[in-house]
Amino acid sequence: MKKYRNRLPPLDTFIFLECVLRHGSFTEAADELLVSQAAVSKRIAQLEGWLGVQLFHRRKPKLVPTLAARRLGDRMSMALEFIDQSIAEVANPANPIVRIASMTAVGMFWLQPRLRDFALSEDACMFNLTLSDDLTNLFSDDNDLAIVYGDGTFPGWNATKILTEELVPLATPKIAQRLAGSAMLADAQAPLLVYDRLSPEWIDWEVWSERLQVALPESLARTHCSSYSQSIGRALAGHGVSLGSLPLFEREIAEGRLARLQQPSYSGLGGYWLAWPQARHMTDETQRFLKAFSDLKVSDNNSDNLPN
Repeated sequence: MKKYRNRLPPLDTFIFLECVLRHGSFTEAADELLVSQAAVSKRIAQLEGWLGVQLFHRRKPKLVPTLAARRLGDRMSMALEFIDQSIAEVANPANPIVRIASMTAVGMFWLQPRLRDFALSEDACMFNLTLSDDLTNLFSDDNDLAIVYGDGTFPGWNATKILTEELVPLATPKIAQRLAGSAMLADAQAPLLVYDRLSPEWIDWEVWSERLQVALPESLARTHCSSYSQSIGRALAGHGVSLGSLPLFEREIAEGRLARLQQPSYSGLGGYWLAWPQARHMTDETQRFLKAFSDLKVSDNNSDNLPN
């Protein structure tokens, strides 16, 4: 059994620590917390005594956090945010939070700008977004909605397609210009940005090459990326050529940050789907969110799959 009472310091000291780290000042933290400067200093000293480590170098006019304070502060901020969200869900049952899970790349590049528009609309509601490429996390019972890649068959979940996959090589316009009039990727003079396939449905350079019969010589440099999202990030930074879905990066292409190389595109059987649990009652807030997305241009006219 976990004995939190014996293993944890007074929990309000974490609130004081987070506030002091954010302001870099006992005085400014005291103003926000509506207590005296001495009370803040006492609470920090109490936490230092409990931990047995120094959290701040007290060098006037500013406090300088130690490595221990920075490490603890990062984790405490996340923990406090989680507690705050959990309490909001319990304390405001009339306005439940819509919990959305999305694959990382589509969440970063396609979903988040649209979430901002939704948050500013008349139909706005509270939502919580989680990014992950782990299907176990995406299809967790905790989620009201999930945006996932696949063929649309997800046991226990209904789904409607929001993006059809069309994979093409992408790079900065500067790199793309090197391929003007050439069909050889080697002429781009930039490495291929490769990533691990996390499921059989994923398309990488080797699958793209095989299905389109485009040669990728062994002599062509390759840079391994920790994730698909990182490969796009490196492409945006001009560090190589990545595979990317045209619908997913339409904004980056329109802004001139990415350009399509003169190579064939591959449209497989997969795509990005908006899914929701079959067995769960859908709240009004979740239905508002779904309606907002059905008003967007949905690939393959699958908006009729959305619930009424």
